Amino acid sequence: MQTAYQKQIKPFVLWGVMTGAAFAMNLAVLPYRQALFPLLLFLLPFFGAPVAILVGRLAWPASGLREFAWLSAAIVVLFPPAFFLYHFVVGGIVPAAPEASGLLAALRKSAILAIVAALPEEFFFRGWLQQTAFAHLTRRLFLFITARNLLTSALFGVAHAVAFLNPLSAATFFPSLLFGWLTERSGGSVVPSVLLHTVANLVLFLLLACLRTN
Repeated sequence: MQTAYQKQIKPFVLWGVMTGAAFAMNLAVLPYRQALFPLLLFLLPFFGAPVAILVGRLAWPASGLREFAWLSAAIVVLFPPAFFLYHFVVGGIVPAAPEASGLLAALRKSAILAIVAALPEEFFFRGWLQQTAFAHLTRRLFLFITARNLLTSALFGVAHAVAFLNPLSAATFFPSLLFGWLTERSGGSVVPSVLLHTVANLVLFLLLACLRTN
């Protein structure tokens, strides 16, 4: 049986270690931090939960793939118009046909981030924090948002803001709510949220390849 420390305090301690390490690595521009930090994201949860439970979070899900497909379609359809409108209004930037090199770079970057960002982040935040450390916080607060999803997403946003030394990165709180909901619909498996995270990154990089200064 978990002690009060393990259940309530330890997750925040390990989250603080992770966030502080990310901040220090980026501030010092530490070599190989792109490899060291994902490794840290994978290792820390094992100090807070049994191996069998955490390995199970990486299993192929019996549910949640339909929701993943619908969310991916929504991203593909709804995000591009909002993206281009924002950049046109704010920066006077209009879209243009991307060069082949730009498309290949977007695909390559998305594939790399799937391994060094999407997978370790979803494992740490959704697989461990949300579904394991905060598993008892199942109360639904608003629409599809549970207490554990809200708390995990808040920690996700703060961690990004601190790690990347940019307060605007806290806006990752909002997509995190979708990742969290999808993980809940998937029975705790992070596979669909990793896939959605990757799709979102790919769409963003493809859109960035279509921008040109007016």
